[in-house]
Amino acid sequence: MLQEDLSTDLEREYSIEVLKTAVAFSNGSGGRIVIGIDSGGTAAGLPDPEKVRSKCAREMAGMIMPDISAASRISIESIDDKDVVSVDVSEGACKPYRLCGKNMSQNGIYVRVGTFTVPAGEGLFRHLEHKEYSSRYGELISLRQDLTFDYLKKVSGEKKLELDADRMEALHMVRGGKYTNLAFILSDQFDQPIKMASYPDHHKSRFIDREIADGSALEQAEKAIKYIMDHNRTVSTIAGIYRQDTLQFPEAAVREAVLNAVVHRDYSREGTILISIYPDCLTIVSPGELYTYYTESDLFSGVSSLRNRNLANVMYRLELIESFGTGLPRIMDKYMPFGLTPSVKSGSSIFTITLPAIGSYLDRTDSFLMTHSTFTRQELQDTLGMSRNEAVAKIRELSQQGRITKYGAGKSTRYMPTGTEGTARAKKPEGD
Repeated sequence: MLQEDLSTDLEREYSIEVLKTAVAFSNGSGGRIVIGIDSGGTAAGLPDPEKVRSKCAREMAGMIMPDISAASRISIESIDDKDVVSVDVSEGACKPYRLCGKNMSQNGIYVRVGTFTVPAGEGLFRHLEHKEYSSRYGELISLRQDLTFDYLKKVSGEKKLELDADRMEALHMVRGGKYTNLAFILSDQFDQPIKMASYPDHHKSRFIDREIADGSALEQAEKAIKYIMDHNRTVSTIAGIYRQDTLQFPEAAVREAVLNAVVHRDYSREGTILISIYPDCLTIVSPGELYTYYTESDLFSGVSSLRNRNLANVMYRLELIESFGTGLPRIMDKYMPFGLTPSVKSGSSIFTITLPAIGSYLDRTDSFLMTHSTFTRQELQDTLGMSRNEAVAKIRELSQQGRITKYGAGKSTRYMPTGTEGTARAKKPEGD
């Protein structure tokens, strides 16, 4: 028995509802429509499936704009020995799609909500329309044609990539003899800078210092990385019984986060990338929400969602980024040894990545160990403001690292930092 869901629609017979759902699937992430299924989800069959297939193909080609014929497949299948028509529709590349004809609701644009196909509201229509525009923005002819490429030529020269007229056309920087918006983004005249500031706290009522990175988007990235590294202090961490120095924000993670913001931001929106450095974290906020239907957690698995494919290709050829979809997993990898997790958040029009500061977490543990000759789980929990589970996990981690030694049992359990001399303090231990 078949069931309807976000990407599956079941129809007893062919009707205008099939076309509406095909539009909805094109505006979403694709789906399948099966015609000849009764309300219970079992195959009822069609008396003339070829007639239904032909009519469906003809009306989809004539009534849905832009044309989705190349992105759909209509076939006759047998389910439980009954002939049905299956309509498979891929996600469209030219959203929004609409159904044209008389008596169409609103603008003829439909979307899928759960198991229902519904008309898109004006807000969602504008969102779909802008989403498509933002993906094509780099290919459009730039309003500015008085462009220079001093920084780009310097970088491409270092990589032995000759930036002549043919190469610029192949990279989609030139179309029909005119510069595109991609060329504008890469030019010295690009006018949407990266703004950077360092703050003493999250109130942001005052700043320690601030800078603006202007010029080519690539030059902005270089300046932004330098600004962060200039404020990236060295902290001491403990590996086993040894102390070693590390940066508050891993350099490779900083580079990946900045380049990720540059390559994925929505350049069709007015706005700037904002970089804020706080005592406990670094945030990078860029214009443009998550581009496709992937979730925030999906990004760390290595899936790639490219709004600016041609810009990403230029940066790939210049060896600024590696294979698409590997940036965020590499950021996670750099934080893994410290037990910290960077985060991403997609809003309605912005995307934020947050890198935790290593020192702000490790220094508190180090300080505790250096000021306590012995301690209980409860003392660690109260001093560091942890939950019971977090304190238990921290003690397990410190034990595995060889940084503490356990003695006693039950309510008398205490822990001693490795290398601590002397006996336990007289204070009565609290229960574990």
